[in-house]
Amino acid sequence: MTFVTREALQRGNRLRVQPASDRPGTGFTIRELSLGQRPVTRVEAGARVTIVTPPVSAFRKGDMVFQVASGETATASEAACRKRLAAARRAPISLELTILFPDAGTIELTATGAASP
Repeated sequence: MTFVTREALQRGNRLRVQPASDRPGTGFTIRELSLGQRPVTRVEAGARVTIVTPPVSAFRKGDMVFQVASGETATASEAACRKRLAAARRAPISLELTILFPDAGTIELTATGAASP
């Protein structure tokens, strides 16, 4: 699969390909990454990259590609994750749940809180 990436990518990142149709998407880990014919371990945002996809995948032109996890987060230890969470900025939020059409199962969730810096 070849596409222009909006984010820096590296081997080990998790991607999800979401079809333009209502079919479910497919997630996988980048095992091979290339710029043109040259194998690389990392590419910068804006690069035209080629990745090897799972053999059972049937992706089509127009499908959306999303990075869902970086190799760094996928391999981080529990202690490293706890340290990152402890350093994260926390702000109170208020949630309001409104049931619009109970028979149809339609709900609306509104979240308000402090703006991020």
